[in-house]
Amino acid sequence: MALSGRINGSYAASSYAPYVKWSVTQSIPNNKSTMSVTFGMRKVSENSLSHNLDAQTLTLKVNGTTYTRSITFDFRTASAPSDHDIVTISGIEVPHNADGTKSVSISASHPTDISLGTGSVYGTASLDTIPRATKPEVPASATIGDTITITLNRASSSFTHNLAYKLGNGSFRSIATGVGTSQSWTIPTSLCDELTSAASGTVTIRAITYNGSTTIGTQTATMTVNVPSTVKPTATMTTALVNENTTVAGWGVAIKGFTKVSYTITGDATNDHGATIAAYQFSGNGETISGATGTTGALTTAGSVVVRGRVQDTRGRWSDWADITLTVLDYSTPEILDSSAERVDSSGDPADDGESVKVKLNGQVAAVGQNAATVKWRYRQAEGGWSAYATIANNEYVVLSTTFSKGVTYEIELSVWDDLGNTKSVVYTIPTEHVNIVLRPGGHGVGIGKHCEHDGEIEIEETWDIRYHGAVMTDHVIEQGTTGNWTYVKWASGRAEAWGAFAFNSLPVTQAWGSLYETAKQHVIFPVGLFVAVPNCQLTQTGNSASFLELADELDATRSQNFWFVRATSLSSANFTIHAHVTGRWK
Repeated sequence: MALSGRINGSYAASSYAPYVKWSVTQSIPNNKSTMSVTFGMRKVSENSLSHNLDAQTLTLKVNGTTYTRSITFDFRTASAPSDHDIVTISGIEVPHNADGTKSVSISASHPTDISLGTGSVYGTASLDTIPRATKPEVPASATIGDTITITLNRASSSFTHNLAYKLGNGSFRSIATGVGTSQSWTIPTSLCDELTSAASGTVTIRAITYNGSTTIGTQTATMTVNVPSTVKPTATMTTALVNENTTVAGWGVAIKGFTKVSYTITGDATNDHGATIAAYQFSGNGETISGATGTTGALTTAGSVVVRGRVQDTRGRWSDWADITLTVLDYSTPEILDSSAERVDSSGDPADDGESVKVKLNGQVAAVGQNAATVKWRYRQAEGGWSAYATIANNEYVVLSTTFSKGVTYEIELSVWDDLGNTKSVVYTIPTEHVNIVLRPGGHGVGIGKHCEHDGEIEIEETWDIRYHGAVMTDHVIEQGTTGNWTYVKWASGRAEAWGAFAFNSLPVTQAWGSLYETAKQHVIFPVGLFVAVPNCQLTQTGNSASFLELADELDATRSQNFWFVRATSLSSANFTIHAHVTGRWK
């Protein structure tokens, strides 16, 4: 595309060539070009023919319009190469297409009646596009309520514009008319009411360009408009303490580990420009809960605990949090600060042979609500049943009202209780009177250092050592017995031992293990509660000489390691026996 150009043609004789030169001036307001077309001849090279031509008719066709002119030329003295303009036609008006583009067809021809033959030129002039409708320029995005500038870089100072906008696929609404180069526009807040399900939308700005009353064309531009961040719902929340423990409920306080919190969240979309409340969220106590109402688990933190609620609208916008601060009291189970229990005489003084017992327990409970400490005691003869509880004063020496025979060992339990039903206890053994050697009544027992309390036994004061062959016996069996296939022994030092034999009958030995075959995985269960830590377990197998054990180191305090019976050949059913010997600790 250009504002001027040249089209070359030809004669029969190549030493000469006709041409057409063209140039235009353009009217942007009128969307047209004014063209000037010149026909001429070029002497390309010197030759023996030096032509001249009397009047001949030139036919020139421009943009569909034919022009004729009578032309003459004389090249007898012309040098080569050289151009010679012969005729010019000016003022040819060429309307452009609606979009400002235009291509003009040009042709020229004339006879010579000499050896040059007929000259002809054919071609197209592609004219510069005349700027047409103005494309509006807007920011890529803006917030609803902001004022923006719509810039109009018009092609002609005579152009004016009518501006309009639309949201999404809606209808266009007027911004201004007769606008020149720019227009200030405040994005209407009413657009928020049309964006109830999204926080942003697309606005199209339309500019219709006019030259006077003539419509030049229409151009558009788009931008994103955002609902202001201040347009969002508001939330309020109420809470209530939920105390399932009736004592705590009566105190009306929040206590860690006991109190739950129920909540109700309310959303307000009055100032949310058409959006509605779509979701509710609670946060607190390490929990996030959806829903307008709900209840937490028991509070896990003491002190000032913040719980909060918020709502979300149909745009996806969350309100600010509505916070409530709760005062949560810490709770701990009762503690015993100090205690004692001993035999005393009738005056309350310590006496080995006294048949009264003086006790004291200083108990402490958590200072929550109206929580208070209650001290209780009960007793039993060794290995007997407990008496009912009785209450005594806290942190005071008390001589119990019960008579405690000096020939009997008793256990006395002292405990502190709080109002929530939790307790901490300590048990004292009240031994018999200390004696050298005494026969049990009837002569069926002997007490050494203490009274004998069981027929057919020799009882020794538990704090005394036994020396045998010059050495102190450091350990002794305190319990032995059987349970299931097991025989067990418990020693005073805490050592425990168990052994037994276990039959595994009708086991298929069909699982391939390399070139061998094995049973499914097996193990044996230890006596319940005997071992407090992982013991040492030795397993041996008997009963099938053509097999051996495969062991895995996976035992714990309740069972042996896993094992498999392995054979060189498969067998659909086989019987095995396992001997187990286990040593560990019972305390």
